[in-house]
Amino acid sequence: MKIVRRLSYVVMGLVSLSVALSYPSLFGDISTLVAEKLGLYVPPILLSFLVFLFLTLTLFERRGFSLPLTVSVMSALYIFPYIGGVPVERVPYVALSALPLSLAIVMAPYLHFLVGREKALQGLPESEWNAVVKEELRVFLLSMVPGGMLLAYLLYSTALGTRPIALLPTYVVPVIALSIGLLLASVDRTGKPVEKTVLVMRGYLTAGDSFEVRRGSLYERGYELLLVGGTPVKRPVLISIEDENVPHYVLLKSPWDKLFLVKKDEVVEGNTRYVIFLPSTSRAPSSQGISFAPP
Repeated sequence: MKIVRRLSYVVMGLVSLSVALSYPSLFGDISTLVAEKLGLYVPPILLSFLVFLFLTLTLFERRGFSLPLTVSVMSALYIFPYIGGVPVERVPYVALSALPLSLAIVMAPYLHFLVGREKALQGLPESEWNAVVKEELRVFLLSMVPGGMLLAYLLYSTALGTRPIALLPTYVVPVIALSIGLLLASVDRTGKPVEKTVLVMRGYLTAGDSFEVRRGSLYERGYELLLVGGTPVKRPVLISIEDENVPHYVLLKSPWDKLFLVKKDEVVEGNTRYVIFLPSTSRAPSSQGISFAPP
C-alpha cells in the first residue's frame, strides 16, 4: 500500500505544479510583498507551488477527499484564470503548464482503483501486494507511451498550440486506427468459436500431499481456492478448473500457506481457451514433478 500512497503524493505534486503555473502574476505581487516585509525573497513560482500543494494535501488528508475528487477541485482552480480566454502569445505557456495536470488526471482514477483493490485483498503480504501493483503500473505506464508520443507530436506540429490548422493531417491517425480496429474485429468474428474456458493455475506453496479444491471467498475481481486435506508439505501444484468467468486474480489458500496468482497469458487450442495464472512475485516452478489436483 505504501507504493500507492507515494504515487498519490506524486500526483498531488503534479497537479499543484500546474495550478501554481496558472497564477504567476498574483504570486509575483505576494512574493514582492514578502520580500519587503520580511526581507526574505521567495521565487513566485516556488511560493505558488507551496501554497497550492498545502491546499491539495489539506483536501486529501484532512478533508478526506478521494484522489480523483482532489484532482478535480484543483483542475477547476487551474482553469479559472483562463475562463475569459487566453492571449495568443500565452498559448505555448498554457500548453506546457497543463502537461503535469494532464498526467495527474490520467493517474488519479487508476490509483484510486488500486486503493479499492487493496481493501478487497486485506491480509495479503505487503511484498506480494507491492509486486502486483508494480506489475500493473508497469503495464499502465507502457500503455501511456503511444498517447504521450502522439501528444508530443501534436505540440510540436502546432508550435505548442499556436498553429491549430496544422492538426488537420493528424486526423488521419484516428481514422486509420478505427479502420484497423474494425478489420480486426471482423476477422475475430470469423474465427472458430471458443466453447470452453479452462483456468490453469501453477504455484509452489505448503499444501497437503493430497488435497481437494474448494471455492472460498469472492472478491471484487477474483476469488479464493481452498486446498483442503492432506499432510503439509512444500510442493508445486497445478490446478485446472473449468470456468467461463475469468477472474483477474486467484488466491490459493491452504491451512498452512497462501499464494497470490495473477492472469499472465491465455492460449486457444481447438475450441478450448486455456487461461494461465502464475505467482505474482516469483517464477512458476518447472513442470517436472508437478502434481495434479482434481477440480
